[in-house]
Amino acid sequence: MVHSTICLIYGKIIVEHKGAIFMHLDGILALVLQHYRSCIVEKDKNLQQDYLDALSILTNILRSQQHLTGGFSFPQKLSLISLMVELISEEPLDSISSPIRRKAMNIIADFRMLGPLLEVEQGVELLRLCFKSVFCLPPEDVLRKDASSPEEALANVNLLNATMASLQRLMEVVITEMPTRIEDCLELLVPWINSQKDNERERAMQCAAHVLGFVATMDNFKMQIEITQLGHWVKLLAVCCQDPVDNICFLSSQAAYNLKCILSRKEGMEKPELAFQQEEDKSKWNLYPRNANAVGKAFAHFFNKPQLTNLVLTTVEELSSSRAQLSLASAQLMSTVIQERGTDLWKVEKIVEGILEQLQSQLEPSTKEETLRAMCLLAGIHTDTVVPLLLNKPLPWDRYLSHGPEEHAPSP
Repeated sequence: MVHSTICLIYGKIIVEHKGAIFMHLDGILALVLQHYRSCIVEKDKNLQQDYLDALSILTNILRSQQHLTGGFSFPQKLSLISLMVELISEEPLDSISSPIRRKAMNIIADFRMLGPLLEVEQGVELLRLCFKSVFCLPPEDVLRKDASSPEEALANVNLLNATMASLQRLMEVVITEMPTRIEDCLELLVPWINSQKDNERERAMQCAAHVLGFVATMDNFKMQIEITQLGHWVKLLAVCCQDPVDNICFLSSQAAYNLKCILSRKEGMEKPELAFQQEEDKSKWNLYPRNANAVGKAFAHFFNKPQLTNLVLTTVEELSSSRAQLSLASAQLMSTVIQERGTDLWKVEKIVEGILEQLQSQLEPSTKEETLRAMCLLAGIHTDTVVPLLLNKPLPWDRYLSHGPEEHAPSP
């Protein structure tokens, strides 16, 4: 109660004195930090929550006055952020019994109004910690089951959803400070997107779709925003669009659309005649359901020739993956990209050799069929290169070929 009153008084002073008080703000932040170290040494959850509530009063007022903070330095801000990180790291991963992690993330996000939040690497580490703290939490059905009453079950689910929203807001703040490093943020999500646990995959893809959508629509969109691993992200989304969990398929499609928005916006800046019309484009995008073929077709024209060739070579390597979902998506993506942009491929001989080698392994029937389709497409596009190779190393006999390669070759 005392701390809440003090923070409220500080807030009133900030509002009344406008910019004049900011020369003393760092001293106020030092006192706020000292109060925690001196008075909340027992790590009592209730005291911690009261402290965070009081600090939120102050940061909310500061946020409303952020236009007056220019020209001042606030070294104590980093110390308070470190305290919030400490609180987040202490929260259990197997339960969500308190809103401490959510409040701490909100306070960190609020500190953005006092100038740059963190250095790039610190921002990346902050997101790494917060992803683990939130994604590892039990799924909703477990939270409901473990609750002692229907009211507690509902409260736990609502707190989980609010915590996810706070995490997404924090991601926005970090990305706002380093928009050209969006791939660093996305890369942190990959292990969770590939998780064996449905709830972890779903939360990670929800964050991926959100941050891509945020970048695609941000006001200070920078031409320097680069997606250097386009093939990697397209392949990942193509696989996730076939996830056995329906909502992950839907979220993956949203993420794919948002990534396409970013690329289209960059393309529009480079070529004004191709100016990006987001709403019009979105009305033509069927968000659900999607598959690897549709994803490949949507992104095919964004690849330059080296990226295109590297994507096809990578998909060839993954045809024999032990994950049936990955092997089929790779085959579908490969055949679609070849159909759309096959004339721009380099290293055709290497691609053909790789496909032939994979066809000697035990591919799933659907993957094998799609792989043979890709080979037929290549033969139709690069006849002079592919046919001699096939004559030296004939394809394994397959009923698929009884229809003849001409049925699968591109139209003249």
